Amino acid sequence: GRVARGVSAIVVFPRSHAWSDKFAAIGARVIHERETGLPVGARAAAAGSSAPWTDARVWRTLSFYRSHLSGHPAACRAWRSRIAAIGPDLVYLNNELPLNFSVADAARSLGLPVIAHLRGVKPLRLPHRRFAPHLSAGIAISDFVRAHHLAAGFPAGLIHRVYNGIDAADYPFREPRATIPPDGGALLFLGRLAGWKGAETLLDAAARLMMMRPRLTVTVAGDGPERRPMEERAVSLRLGDRVRFPGFVADPVPLLHEADVLVHTSTEPEPFGRV
Repeated sequence: GRVARGVSAIVVFPRSHAWSDKFAAIGARVIHERETGLPVGARAAAAGSSAPWTDARVWRTLSFYRSHLSGHPAACRAWRSRIAAIGPDLVYLNNELPLNFSVADAARSLGLPVIAHLRGVKPLRLPHRRFAPHLSAGIAISDFVRAHHLAAGFPAGLIHRVYNGIDAADYPFREPRATIPPDGGALLFLGRLAGWKGAETLLDAAARLMMMRPRLTVTVAGDGPERRPMEERAVSLRLGDRVRFPGFVADPVPLLHEADVLVHTSTEPEPFGRV
């Protein structure tokens, strides 16, 4: 819509993305930051550790401040340089503030307005809360996400709730099957394969269901850091070829039409899942 009104858009992805070509097709300039050597920014939690105590709130808090203090200044300098070279009038963050904080801080230091599309409820620590006066606007995708930011001290007039939307024409309706076979059925999981999305919960449940429904099938569509562990989990549960992992699926409609049940297994609060 902005491009059609003569506004130029520069879209930055971490790497080549399924939507890169779509943005380029409407005239946006697309940059892949990891292909230019630009640092992504400080990580909010220690990566690669599976010890139970690393999930404790105190550990997560201390880990955030350690990574923030060590990585944030350098990331800000890199983003400030990149943003200054582009010369935008406004910086729009297409995800929650903690995931883009080095970009937000860099934009603020250049005196640019910053809008954040708030798509989650990651902990808002002291640096994020102190950024509130510098945020031009926040777009919360649900009342739950908005309340999370208000509780952290963000002004009520700053955070606007705008629900996620889809174009219904992209999802043609198909009549469901009248009955699901008593010895089978097709379950579908759609989503990013990250721990809190609960794909492991689905596999454990499917293993038990298959004792009663020997022809049951499960499709786990998506990609992410937990994909390999999920595939290994399916092997250890002896699910065989009754579970498939097609990876990221650009058009989920055929899978939705094949499935009998869509299973949503998030184990932490879901901000507003479009799935």
